[in-house]
Amino acid sequence: GVALGDGTILVPYWWDFMFQIGSKGMAEIGDIPCVSGAMISADGGATWELSTDVYGQWSARTKVLRTADEPAIVAISDRDIFMVLRSARDDGLAEETWSHDGGRSWDRPQPGKLHEFNTPTALWRMKNGWVVRLWNNSKTARRMPLAVAISKDNCRTWPDPKTLVGFPAESKWPVQASYPSGVEAADGSLVAVWCHVTPEGKWLWAGGRFTVEWASGK
Repeated sequence: GVALGDGTILVPYWWDFMFQIGSKGMAEIGDIPCVSGAMISADGGATWELSTDVYGQWSARTKVLRTADEPAIVAISDRDIFMVLRSARDDGLAEETWSHDGGRSWDRPQPGKLHEFNTPTALWRMKNGWVVRLWNNSKTARRMPLAVAISKDNCRTWPDPKTLVGFPAESKWPVQASYPSGVEAADGSLVAVWCHVTPEGKWLWAGGRFTVEWASGK
């Protein structure tokens, strides 16, 4: 979640509405209809209200919404909030949306320019206003490589990514490097954590520290 300048707290969330209504005909992974949004508190978390719902795009299959879940958000200002959704589009592009009223309503999601098939994103706004993005830079279900890019224009464009974790396609370990999170440390370096998944199915935490200069390609 993020805290805005006026003290408002935004926490992104999602839910699977087929599961919510008790449907027995669950869709396959990648076509699970999920809804995202934000929980909003103006009193330090004592009470909460919900934003408007954020739905995914329709898939080629009749009457099936593609997943739009595990949202990541970053506040550009107290009104402009950027959201990236885990999505499973055929072209592999992540869907993105904006709020211009402090997270209370959201534009219809649109495909961005980064490939990120069915995996979550991490976003972090640095003290200088730049935004760090961590994601699996892949058009397919293979969650590799784990990449990083820094936007210097409020998430409008993203320069060529740097590979934070990359293994050859024939590598047996790890199976994936996914579910990233990242922060800016007090010394200005960037710290990321993510999951390595072994061929045996074990999920292991991994982490690393890198500089803005390296992430910027210098």
